[in-house]
Amino acid sequence: MGVPWTGLSTSPFIAKSLAAPNLSIWTVPEVGALPDDEHGRLVRRGRDLITATYAHIGPEVPTIANRYAGNNLACGNCHLEAGTKKFGLPIFGLFGEFPHYSARTGAEITIEERVNSCMTRSMNGRALQDEAQ
Repeated sequence: MGVPWTGLSTSPFIAKSLAAPNLSIWTVPEVGALPDDEHGRLVRRGRDLITATYAHIGPEVPTIANRYAGNNLACGNCHLEAGTKKFGLPIFGLFGEFPHYSARTGAEITIEERVNSCMTRSMNGRALQDEAQ
């Protein structure tokens, strides 16, 4: 009599393929620890746009042409932890998901259209201008 078959193999190849995948986990960098170079300044500016949106495009900014938001909300009010919190409406890595189907419009939309949807609906404002204009 042999050993009963259990469907499992003791083969190292099979055991390795059944192991948990080797996934790297992205963690939010400490913004203050970023170097004062072009990339660091760009990241800090992006974070500031998310956390203090109203200071840049809100209804009280000095330059009337820059008043896109109709209220003093910040993107971070909905997109938690500056858009980096998992399950908190993250925006990190979102660019690669577009174009994307929108159930609201019943069609595929671009990331620019999605941002402008936030501007006109959540921010009670007007669409941002396309840089090409």
